[in-house]
Amino acid sequence: MTLCVDITAQTIGKIGIDIQAQTIGAIDINIAASAVKLAITINAGDITGNLPIDITAQTVGNIGIDIKAQTVSQLNVNIAASAATITVSVTGIANFSIVAQEVGVYLQPEWAAKEGNDKNFYLTAVNMGWHEGVYASYVVPSGKTLYLCGLSFRIAAADAANYDHHLYGYASLIDWTADINLATIGGLGGGGIPCPKPVTIPEGHEFKLELYCEAGVDCHLLASSWGYEI
Repeated sequence: MTLCVDITAQTIGKIGIDIQAQTIGAIDINIAASAVKLAITINAGDITGNLPIDITAQTVGNIGIDIKAQTVSQLNVNIAASAATITVSVTGIANFSIVAQEVGVYLQPEWAAKEGNDKNFYLTAVNMGWHEGVYASYVVPSGKTLYLCGLSFRIAAADAANYDHHLYGYASLIDWTADINLATIGGLGGGGIPCPKPVTIPEGHEFKLELYCEAGVDCHLLASSWGYEI
């Protein structure tokens, strides 16, 4: 069946076409040299085949496409040579393929640093004897979570003559509110670790960075921890 409608040089408010219970080979719509609002609604049926829409060199106000209660195997949208904003809302699984584009992807710690949400803690102590230690504390604000991505420390003899002693020490990350030791490193002269999985401190909890000397001579200590808060 072929249905041809040719309307030339007219102003048309609305054309309604309702086709039911038919097999349609093709519907061609050619709209030229106009500012047009085109709405297409497809529902309540099994639709197979192709619905091509070709709009070239036109100014189009709005194209609304509403597809309900259908199984759609593939929907291709190609927008070239344009500045466009596309909003997609998907329930379930969506697969996206980006080809021939320049795309920058930040990991969350990098993005937090870029946005100024990074956190850095630094602690020093001098002339610390056997098993003497210090700590720095911080309370995570309401609505925030602190993510710590690493821990390091250094220990050095206070007297240069004692440089060759066993200069042991250790540093820890503590959730003081929950009374949990989240990470500890020790070593001779210092040490450090990155955290493949960030150490997390929830809102309202007090975080402590602790540092201890385990050497038999007085030592100078320093420790640091870094991460972000969102």
